[in-house]
Amino acid sequence: MKKSFFYSWVIIAFLGVITFTGCNIFDDLTGSKDYGQYTSITFRIIATYGGVNSEGTHKLTVNSQILNNAYFVYNVTDGCNETCSGAIYENPMTFEVTINSTTCTATQRYIDWIYWTYNNTGSNCKCLTTSYQASIVSYTYEEGKDDPGSPVISGLDQLEAFENCSGNFSTDCETTVTLNFSSPYTGQSQQSSTATAVQVKQICSPGESE
Repeated sequence: MKKSFFYSWVIIAFLGVITFTGCNIFDDLTGSKDYGQYTSITFRIIATYGGVNSEGTHKLTVNSQILNNAYFVYNVTDGCNETCSGAIYENPMTFEVTINSTTCTATQRYIDWIYWTYNNTGSNCKCLTTSYQASIVSYTYEEGKDDPGSPVISGLDQLEAFENCSGNFSTDCETTVTLNFSSPYTGQSQQSSTATAVQVKQICSPGESE
């Protein structure tokens, strides 16, 4: 009777440890995993801007956080073509963002983009190019769950399109995309955690734009 009573308390204590500590011993024994949801993600964006015969302001925001809002001038006129072959490039700028979800909105804007020099009697061309890279700095996930792994970023490459551009001599452009972060173990990931997007926008005047 004493042995039966002792074993009963051992079983109760064992079940209590599993319940109150979030122990995943049964998952580990069977090889299954209970991956936790991300509770915070800190990621890094590296932005490199360049262009030909252009000046104005470039602005980058993630959700409501302004990462960059700076004046630019690219004071060369040669190499203004479909690839911006003569572009002057700024030094890469690094920004870190922390979110408490698995999605966020990134917006790229070019404001009052004008020609650095303009020939009223001839043809003119201005060109911009931008490169983005992103990587995970750190992350947290639900306590008591299995590590979901370093999040995979998707959606950054969609910034490669210059969208919603208006004007010619003075041009405004705005592109907004949704960045998604998923576990590499769930089968939902579409891209590696380091993504690169390069976009080029060329406007030639008069009467021609690409």
